[in-house]
Amino acid sequence: MAMVECKECGKSISDRAASCPQCGCPLRRGFPYVPCLFVAAMAGFVVFMLLIIAAIAIPNLLRSRMHSNESAAIGNLRTIVGAEVAYHAANHQYTAVFGDLTNATPAFLDGDWSVPRSGYTFTLGGNANNFTANADPVTMGTTGGKGFYTDSTGVIRYALEAVAGPDSPAIGE
Repeated sequence: MAMVECKECGKSISDRAASCPQCGCPLRRGFPYVPCLFVAAMAGFVVFMLLIIAAIAIPNLLRSRMHSNESAAIGNLRTIVGAEVAYHAANHQYTAVFGDLTNATPAFLDGDWSVPRSGYTFTLGGNANNFTANADPVTMGTTGGKGFYTDSTGVIRYALEAVAGPDSPAIGE
């Protein structure tokens, strides 16, 4: 226990007293330096750990999203193949226009295929005897890492970080 001087009356009082017993003046207590330093160090440690976790988690999240987009693109190409086969059965020819598949009654394909779907854009091509369909990432390396291709054979082909074509390897090879 230490003695301190009252700021009001100048008498010596205990540093543990809440106020001066002579004049009633409350003692001013400052925030202790050591606990403040400890709290700051702990806050810095927590922020550091959060940054490490973010540095590990964010790239994994982006890679996971990219794989998910690629799987969705493959599924969408299978849907397009099914729609083209049904269109061919009804019209005895394939089409290179999404509108022929989506505007028919009943529609062979639902939705607007002129806008990106799950990070991929889809294009149709070909002629009455063979159709082609490509799925390419909106941003290569960000929304997807592979381009995909299929035609009337139904085989889906891919190319790493490029547009796929009929000579690209088939999925699973």
